[in-house]
Amino acid sequence: MPGRPADIYIFAWHPVEDGQKADHRDPAQWEFYVVPECELPARQKSIGVKKVAKLWSPVAYAELQHRLSKVVADLSKVQ
Repeated sequence: MPGRPADIYIFAWHPVEDGQKADHRDPAQWEFYVVPECELPARQKSIGVKKVAKLWSPVAYAELQHRLSKVVADLSKVQ
């Protein structure tokens, strides 16, 4: 079936490049982007982190649940 299977996508990016400080197990080192499917470019199967960062604001792990709840609430108002 063509199309996207989810209404919301969460993109995660680990920007820490210093091998001495990078710990991929630490969620505080990650940036998250909560994106409604309807805001993704149509007919595009992939998207790079630079484009994601340009179009949406990142959120820290500590704020991820709050942002996700807000996006869910906003989508519920539209549907």
